[in-house]
Amino acid sequence: MMKALYHIEPECQIVGHDEEVTVGTKTLKFGKVPMLHWPDSSYTYLKEDKVLFSNDAFGQHFPGDDLFCDHHDRSHVSREMQSYTANIIGPFIGPKGSMEKGLGKVVATTEGDIDMICPSHGVIFRTPEDIKMALDLYVSYTKNSHIRPKVLVLYDSMYGTTSKIARAIEQGVVDAGAEVKLVNTRASDLERVATEAFDCACVAVGSPTINATVMPSIHAALGYLKGDIFQRAQELGAELGRQALEKAKKE
Repeated sequence: MMKALYHIEPECQIVGHDEEVTVGTKTLKFGKVPMLHWPDSSYTYLKEDKVLFSNDAFGQHFPGDDLFCDHHDRSHVSREMQSYTANIIGPFIGPKGSMEKGLGKVVATTEGDIDMICPSHGVIFRTPEDIKMALDLYVSYTKNSHIRPKVLVLYDSMYGTTSKIARAIEQGVVDAGAEVKLVNTRASDLERVATEAFDCACVAVGSPTINATVMPSIHAALGYLKGDIFQRAQELGAELGRQALEKAKKE
């Protein structure tokens, strides 16, 4: 790229997986983790200081001028990790996915001896508790054990009918003792849609019919989730909307 764009002949050394490079008194060990989340993704382990430069893994879209996780509310950091994972690495988690393979490589490279995790995005994990939290979250994602008894209701409404049905389903889920999130796709961004879908057990989708299809905001949300979340989903929940209600009445 440097040669093609800037006409610079760089002096570089290409390293492979588990290859080491000594720089002065420090040793850098490299690992390749393709599709976590790019084809050329890799990480670097600084052996003497036990620092893992994890690239996109363990990242968050977390603004702020304080670099360390232990200076923030841990639950907020974990929520931001979940949002980042849902939107950036979503298609590659779950059993036998890129995340599980990548974690195995990281453990093999570091022998589990990590004093600091420095992702490309977000805060740095430097305490044993925070490092454990980050690793445990990723392990739960690989096993799909982060999924909770939670229902996500996505809807858009033209004249209010679908909105009423969505709220009725919301109340029904509450009455059944489960958690529910009601998201109007026209009023929400796709990042929130993916984040809420990430740990839910069921997604219900409601839309009026327009031009023989769903509303544009529903189409966008489902298209985003198809590439991000639904690749690993076992089932997609309920159909709702006025036509579904009328059909149910007839039956």
